Amino acid sequence: MPLTLMEILSKYWPYGSCSILCKTIAMLQALCIFVSTISITAIAFDRYQVIVYPTRDSLQFVGAVTILAGIWALALLLASPL
Repeated sequence: MPLTLMEILSKYWPYGSCSILCKTIAMLQALCIFVSTISITAIAFDRYQVIVYPTRDSLQFVGAVTILAGIWALALLLASPL
C-alpha cells in the first residue's frame, strides 16, 4: 500500500512507464486483500464448526496446511492479471 499511497499523495509514479512493476504491485495488493478475506472466512467457518459440532475432533496439522495452501492458491488465482 505505501507505493499506492505515495502515488496518490504526490500524483507522480516514480518508476516511469514500467507496466510490469505496475501490474505486479496491483497483483500483490489484491493478493494480500484476498488472503486476508479468505482467511477470516475460514476462521469464522472453523469457529462455527466448533460451536455446532463440539464433540468432533479438531483440525489436524496436515488439514490446516492443506487449507492454508488452498487459501493462497485461490487468492493467487483471483489476484492474477488476466
